[in-house]
Amino acid sequence: MVTDVEGFCYPKVNVNLCIDCHLCEKVCPMLQSTEPAKPLSIEAMRFIDTRKRMESSSGGAFTAIAEEIIRKGGVVFGAAWTEDWRVEHRYCKNIEGLAAFRGSKYVQCDTCDSYNRVREFLNQGCWVLFSGTPCQCKGLKLFLRKKYDKLVLIDFICHGVPSHKVFRAYLKEEIQNYYRKEVSKNSIWLHPTRQIPVADTLCPPDLHLQGIWFRDKRNGWKKYSFALALTKVTTECVANTVLLSPIFPRNSYMKGYGANIYLRPSCHNCPARSFSSGSDFTLADYWGIERQHPEMDDDKGTSLVAVHTETAVKLLADIDGLLERIPVNANEAYKLQICLHRNMQPNLYRKEFWASDYENDFSNVVNRICNRHTPKQRVVNSVKWVLRNMGVKRVYQFIKRK
Repeated sequence: MVTDVEGFCYPKVNVNLCIDCHLCEKVCPMLQSTEPAKPLSIEAMRFIDTRKRMESSSGGAFTAIAEEIIRKGGVVFGAAWTEDWRVEHRYCKNIEGLAAFRGSKYVQCDTCDSYNRVREFLNQGCWVLFSGTPCQCKGLKLFLRKKYDKLVLIDFICHGVPSHKVFRAYLKEEIQNYYRKEVSKNSIWLHPTRQIPVADTLCPPDLHLQGIWFRDKRNGWKKYSFALALTKVTTECVANTVLLSPIFPRNSYMKGYGANIYLRPSCHNCPARSFSSGSDFTLADYWGIERQHPEMDDDKGTSLVAVHTETAVKLLADIDGLLERIPVNANEAYKLQICLHRNMQPNLYRKEFWASDYENDFSNVVNRICNRHTPKQRVVNSVKWVLRNMGVKRVYQFIKRK
């Protein structure tokens, strides 16, 4: 695997060792087309354990299903933070280990050797739950090349994935900006029960990054925030922990993500949309539930779950007491899920971002690009274009100076 200038990994074939078996092409989710599917049912779900639901991105449906797999003696694979704040697939065999998998990570997850480990556990007769992006689930099914009755796949409606290179550029800037400011003396801890690595290479010696949460719900599920927990050791050797928690619209990393500035190129031509990944469950946030089913809306998160297989139906029957469930109308439920059937178009200024000095000036570069898409800026750009093409040079130059 070779990393390109954008920080994304791609396979590179050693032509001297290749035996022309074409297996790599047969299991590549980008090269193998699959047909869109229609779910068996679509439901709104909430985990009855409120604490675990608050630690989840939406309604905690993943945790409820994963705990049942653990109770069956199985293994769960999910995305977790590493010691140096990257995201990779790991597995756990106990309910406590599921905490690391909860919560969204808006960074591409490295599957490492998880596909091989999944196959090993399945060949031992174990139940295996694998959660990942639709293309990762599709890739796993192609890799296995046979059906396993005890394999459960959970994917989600995916917007796309940025690289670790971009995320670390943002993270470095955020930490440096905070380090320049006065540290609050109040100690604030977020989700103290969650197991979080503390080692990192991004911070100065007296500052430690304790946790990252893309979907902090302290201000409510609908006003979720990107949160960093930073600890600074003072001269008196007292550790003060503060929480940086800007809401998504004010967070430069998420602004650039939503504007499709630095998604992986293949995400703009996704091979696994429209329920075509072959997963058993597809999860999403149930945006708009306050209008469709207000009785299920407490602003702590509700999952929208598409059930695709009989295996999934049986699993839900086994955990019926752990989830609040109601059937929903697909047309109404997926009105706001534009990523389900439609590819995200690359930003017009994507090349400009990669050609910029974003590694040292991340927020300014992103904000400059995103501001071009605001209604006010679109009007200004249109007026400039008309004046320029009409030949009114003096007026145009005046506006340009302003």
